[in-house]
Amino acid sequence: MSLSISRLGASAAAASSITIPGTYNTGDIIFIMAFNSGAGTAPTLVSGWTSIGSSTLNVVGSNFAWKVAASNSETSGTWTNATDIVCAVYHNLALDHNPIGTYSTNGKNNANSSTSVIYQALTPMQSPGTSWVVSMAAIKSINTALSTAPTGETNAATNTGATSQIVAHDSNGKAPYFQTFP
Repeated sequence: MSLSISRLGASAAAASSITIPGTYNTGDIIFIMAFNSGAGTAPTLVSGWTSIGSSTLNVVGSNFAWKVAASNSETSGTWTNATDIVCAVYHNLALDHNPIGTYSTNGKNNANSSTSVIYQALTPMQSPGTSWVVSMAAIKSINTALSTAPTGETNAATNTGATSQIVAHDSNGKAPYFQTFP
């Protein structure tokens, strides 16, 4: 019997730190994407977090990371150089694989300075129905449709600041991300 994955909370802010959202416990998984819309410098990884990937692209930078909650009162810490941050917390994620980061086709780690993000299609690692896709993206523009989730995903959190936008989407257990094997 497999346990269902659930999103416990998600939030976004124009800031360098964020309150971890939702009611979570030891063992739940927390994802953060920190974005720097002001310079081509990636926000500094906070101690205790594991980077999935960081990047600098043109005049922006990002760092995408995760951690296992050691308590029900985790903090994000301060992500030096971050102008925007998004966070999502999940329950019942398997820890037999590390999270995988991918790149959009027009920006490394889904952070860029153009006016759109193109998400890659992903194949889940677990089946049937036990994989979720979490997509986080940031852009140095506020006149975008970034808060519109890619096909098969749902918007979980959005923040539009003065000059940038950051989002979190996930598949919310929807069928397009489930595989069946012969």
